[in-house]
Amino acid sequence: MSCRIPPDFVRDMQRDPNGGSTHLGRDGVLRTLSTEYQVVDARALNPDQIKQVLDFLPSVMDKDGFDGVDGTKVPKEQWYNPADGILPQKPTDEEREARRKAIKEANEARIRDKNTV
Repeated sequence: MSCRIPPDFVRDMQRDPNGGSTHLGRDGVLRTLSTEYQVVDARALNPDQIKQVLDFLPSVMDKDGFDGVDGTKVPKEQWYNPADGILPQKPTDEEREARRKAIKEANEARIRDKNTV
């Protein structure tokens, strides 16, 4: 199993120095979010780039609903101020812990698989 490296257009995005997350909206715009869920940086992705991001995401993430999506058609002002429902809701403490656990388990499984090859 090979090491998964995010595409350059993901790695080059500005991030909140205090943490935060990266989110691919259903509009096809990839956004980095602060710990308070404010948009820090955004990139409109074409369908090929969307596929690259979806292929990189852990298997526990929801990847449905991106067929025919082209973020390059989204007006730039909506990259930083998206319509309601595009950004994820700020999770509760329980949801945040469940997400961390799922990602940790996926990473551990990936390491185990790598060590058994």
